[in-house]
Amino acid sequence: MKVFLTGASGYVGSRIGRLLTNAGYSVNGLARNDIAAQKLLKAGIEPVSGNLNEPERLARLASSADAIIHTAFIHNFGQYSGSIETECNLMHALGNALAGSNKPLLVTSATGVVGDTGINIATEETVPDLSHPLSMRYRAEQAALATANNGIKTMVLRLPILVYGHAGSTFIPMMMESGQKRRMAAYIESGENALCAAHVDDVVAGYMLALEKGEAGDIFQLSAESEIPVKAIAEAVGRTLKVPAQSISAAEANEVFGDVVSMFFAMNNRASGEKAMQKLGWAPQEGRTLLTDIEQGSYATAFALSGR
Repeated sequence: MKVFLTGASGYVGSRIGRLLTNAGYSVNGLARNDIAAQKLLKAGIEPVSGNLNEPERLARLASSADAIIHTAFIHNFGQYSGSIETECNLMHALGNALAGSNKPLLVTSATGVVGDTGINIATEETVPDLSHPLSMRYRAEQAALATANNGIKTMVLRLPILVYGHAGSTFIPMMMESGQKRRMAAYIESGENALCAAHVDDVVAGYMLALEKGEAGDIFQLSAESEIPVKAIAEAVGRTLKVPAQSISAAEANEVFGDVVSMFFAMNNRASGEKAMQKLGWAPQEGRTLLTDIEQGSYATAFALSGR
């Protein structure tokens, strides 16, 4: 089986590519430049040059595969509406190119589309708060799911705000680097707001299960931990770095983390992964938690022990 994979050199996509090749799939991976292409070749993935701003060309390339997994996204929050427009254009092109094929099309989104959940835990049925800036990605989700009406087995996989593991991703390294630099682990106001999380290895296992068992129109939230208070995360960072966890104001947070990251650290985004567990048999590794990885796992090794 041949799979066309976008974001193949990224944090999540590279691990999906590795799992696919190990399982005997033939993988073509989108590469934006020569560095990415070389990385893919070393991983046993055939690189295909291109970028997300070439929707018609990418759709033609994807149509030669038996399945398409789309993990790439332009994370430019200064021009977020433009990133969403790019996604919608690609979904429209894929919808035309794959029409009637019944090929699996797995499209990546994020639990952030529902916005700030308050004290509630969002499911796939939760109505998004369209006033929240992150809810713009809901339009891209709807564009993707519309292709299921064209005889395509389209599914949307929502990643939690905090995908972690192997000392990588974005938000946890950023919090730890800030803690090292400022000698304190910051959280905003009370820090009682909570975010959902999943280890990247559990996330990629979810993609494999969706590829095998998912149905057209399915949405799955790959959230292993539904709600982790941000204060608890900062305290774990503080213990690892041996610095105090400290509350800062929203204005101070904008200086420490920047406006966009502060928005993530200040919001509630609580989400359940129960549907994926029930329908796909998704089973995040028991005992693996974000706080444990910060204090005893990959982040402790990378930041505390090596002096990163």
